[in-house]
Amino acid sequence: MRRYLCTFLLLFIAGCGTHYPGYSNRSPYIAVSSHTKKTIGQTNLTYPYQNRPTLDAHDPIAKAESDEQTKLYLEGVANDLQEVEDNADNAAEKIKAMTDAFNADLPYLTVTHVGPVFASNAKSNSLDYPEFPDFNYFPPVQPHKPVYFDDEATLKSYNDDIRNYNKQVTDFNATVKAYIQDARHYIQNCENDYQQIRRKSLKLRTHIRTSKLHARR
Repeated sequence: MRRYLCTFLLLFIAGCGTHYPGYSNRSPYIAVSSHTKKTIGQTNLTYPYQNRPTLDAHDPIAKAESDEQTKLYLEGVANDLQEVEDNADNAAEKIKAMTDAFNADLPYLTVTHVGPVFASNAKSNSLDYPEFPDFNYFPPVQPHKPVYFDDEATLKSYNDDIRNYNKQVTDFNATVKAYIQDARHYIQNCENDYQQIRRKSLKLRTHIRTSKLHARR
C-alpha cells in the first residue's frame, strides 16, 4: 500500500475541538462516541478469498482449459489487488477531507463526499471490496446568546444550553476519534487482505513452475 500510512496525520485529534465557556462551569463529563466500529477482525473481506484453480498440466486434453483458467485467475488477482489498494487510499482520503475541515475550523457540513475511487476497466470482474464509509456525523450547534439577560430564568436557560452544548462537543470529538481509529483499523485490514491475495497468486505461480519442471522429465 503506497499511501495508507498518511493517516499518522490524524494524531492531531487529541485535544481537538473547543468548548464554549458562556456562563457555565463545566463538570467532568465522560464522552460517548456516536460512531460504531464498522471493521472487525483482521480482514475486510466478506468471504474468504477464492483459492487458485486446480490445474493438471499432465492432462493434454485439459491443458488449454487450464491455461485459460490460469490467465483469468491471475488477471483477477491483479484487478483485486488494485481494488484493495485503491480502497485503502480512498479511506485515507476520506479521513483527510474530514480532518482538513476540522483543522480549518470549518463547519463539518462542508465535508464533501469522497466516494469510490476504483475505476478499473475490469470492474465487472472486481472483488467488490467493501468501502469504508464517509464521515456522516454532524457537529453540535452553538446556542444563541441572548442580547440581554433580563431575569434569572433567562440566565439559567442559557447556562443549561451551554452545558448541554459542551457535552455534545465532547461527544462529537470522541466520535471523530473513534472514526479515525476505525479507519486506521480498516486500512490495516486492507494491508492484510492485499498480502493474502498476493500469496494466493504466488502459490499458483509456484504450482505452474513445478508442473513445468515435472513435465520436462
